[in-house]
Amino acid sequence: MKLETLLKAIGNNPMYHVTVTNERVMLRARAPSESEAASVGSGPSGDREVVVLFSVESSGELKVLEAYVEAPSGRRPIPPDEIEWWLNILESMA
Repeated sequence: MKLETLLKAIGNNPMYHVTVTNERVMLRARAPSESEAASVGSGPSGDREVVVLFSVESSGELKVLEAYVEAPSGRRPIPPDEIEWWLNILESMA
């Protein structure tokens, strides 16, 4: 996925925040709480964010460097295949 495609896909959606510095991109997305993801309960979502760090290749393509869920209890890595699946969905929205 190219940076322009990512920016187009997320648009002005308040669930996402992108920071671009030089050849690095940080994508932050509000993550659902475990109960929201499991469709149980309706409590507050908590302070969980998905963070994906990219490098920008010379072709303009984004390359995932690291991805994790950040919560008050700490960080949990996200497997690359889950990030690719998510990015494919975002790309289809562009």
